[in-house]
Formats: sequence, C-alpha cells, structure tokens
Amino acid sequence: MQHEELCACQITELIQVSGATASRHLNVLILSGLVNSRKAGRWVYYRLCREKVELRVLINWIELMMKDDPNTLSDKLMLAQITSDEPQEVCR
Repeated sequence: MQHEELCACQITELIQVSGATASRHLNVLILSGLVNSRKAGRWVYYRLCREKVELRVLINWIELMMKDDPNTLSDKLMLAQITSDEPQEVCR
C-alpha cells in the first residue's frame, strides 16, 4: 500500500508463490475492482484502485488494522529489500 505500483515479479517474490499462483490471485483482485494492472513490454505492474472513494475507505481501514501487526512489519522490511532493486533484476 505504500508503493504506487509493483511488478508481478516483486509481488511473487514477496508472497513466495509461483508466478501462476500470484497471477491467478491478482486476477481475482482485478475482477473485484480492487487492483488495476498495466503492461510495459514484458513486465506487468499492479496497483491498488485508489480512485474509488469506497476503496479508499477500505484501504485506510486495512492500513489502520495492520499497522502494528508483526507479520505486516516483517513484510514491509522484505518489500523494502525487494524494491531496492529494479524490477528487472528481481525478475531474473
């Protein structure tokens, strides 16, 4: 939620699942209207749909509920490491 968008490879690396599994789950989020995607060459980038007011309320609530969760803090640290490299480096 702190990043404008993430490459599919970054998401796959973070949640430690296969690309196919991540793609299937991300597609559900796209169909639900929670996530948008864009393709740039061979890379696919995903971002939260912050434009819809009701989704902003939901995202704010999720952020509030998860802010002190130890797993969330651990995931934030891991994501910081993953995003310190260019997405193309992670995808190799």
